[in-house]
Amino acid sequence: MKCARRNPGARNPVAKASGLPYFWGMTDIETQLLQSLLQLERAAEAMPAANPKPDLRPLFAQVDDLARQLPASADSRLRHFLQRKSYQKARMWLQEGGGH
Repeated sequence: MKCARRNPGARNPVAKASGLPYFWGMTDIETQLLQSLLQLERAAEAMPAANPKPDLRPLFAQVDDLARQLPASADSRLRHFLQRKSYQKARMWLQEGGGH
C-alpha cells in the first residue's frame, strides 16, 4: 500500500492557495496542519507585545481537529507529537518531510 506522502505526482492545492512552500508528497491535511501550527506559533510569539492578548483556543482547536482527520496510516511519530501537544516537534517533523 502506498502512502500519500510518497506520491511524487500528487498536487497540493492547499499549499498553493495558502502560499506555503510545497513539501514533496504532503497530503492536504498535513499541509493544513502545518499551516495551523505555523499560525499558532506566530500568535504565541506575538503574545508578549499583544494588547489585548489574543485568544489562542480557536487555533488549538483547529490543530486538534486536523489531527483527528489524519488517516490511520499517518506516521506514528506525528500522531505522538500531536497527542502530547508537542506542536513545535510536529511542525518540524512536517517541515523536514516527515523523515522521508
